[in-house]
Amino acid sequence: MNLKMGRISILAIPFVVAAIAIAANRAGQAQDWRQRLGDWQYPAATVNNGGSAGGGATGAVNTFLSHASASMTTRDSLDDVVKYYEKKTGCSLTPAPFSGYGRSVDGMTNIFEDDSKSRPLTLRIFQQHTKVYSLTLVISRGEGEKLTHVYWTFVNH
Repeated sequence: MNLKMGRISILAIPFVVAAIAIAANRAGQAQDWRQRLGDWQYPAATVNNGGSAGGGATGAVNTFLSHASASMTTRDSLDDVVKYYEKKTGCSLTPAPFSGYGRSVDGMTNIFEDDSKSRPLTLRIFQQHTKVYSLTLVISRGEGEKLTHVYWTFVNH
């Protein structure tokens, strides 16, 4: 090997080490987000594909910096899925006489909307915002559909 090639090889070492470190960090983040999704995955759901996170896609869960999202489907009824997430969030995800609500308690803001009126589907949207994270759940099922859809997004602040 000549001197010029030796210098190029030596100069490439930091870039190779950095690429390995970045790959290891992304693998760790993907595992963290799979664990995070595990906390929110509906038990009888199939994780389909991740939503658009702007980059860094890893398997069925997309990660981008501190953002993760996933799409799930289940044969369970929308009502069963809603009951599960009501227990998980501690909030009602069932429409009141009005279409939604917003509530802030102890630094946590919960927002719920039901956009189903006069439509051929049931669509429930729930957001929970804290100083540490923001969570969004979109739960839907169309008339005659065999699957309930759940879209989950989690952002660390």
